[in-house]
Amino acid sequence: MPRGSQVVVVGNSLEPSSIAQVKAFNLELEIVFAMNYSPAEFGGTLADIAEGRIDTGPMLTGTVPPEGVDQAFTDLRDAERHAKILVSFR
Repeated sequence: MPRGSQVVVVGNSLEPSSIAQVKAFNLELEIVFAMNYSPAEFGGTLADIAEGRIDTGPMLTGTVPPEGVDQAFTDLRDAERHAKILVSFR
């Protein structure tokens, strides 16, 4: 990810995990841990996206068909080009 990015961790792991502190330090990352969101909060956010109140354009850097998922994971390694790739089933 680009220098100065904010990482929001919204999931839990029941297994031990670690953060590459030197890498995070060198990228000047802001890492935030959030409690689990409620179904109502997810629903509200999805409604805001559907109604155009939240512009997801800046978050999506690519779209691939299902057969392109393997390549998408490779492409996501290039933080200067990609942040999030959407799989389109259309």
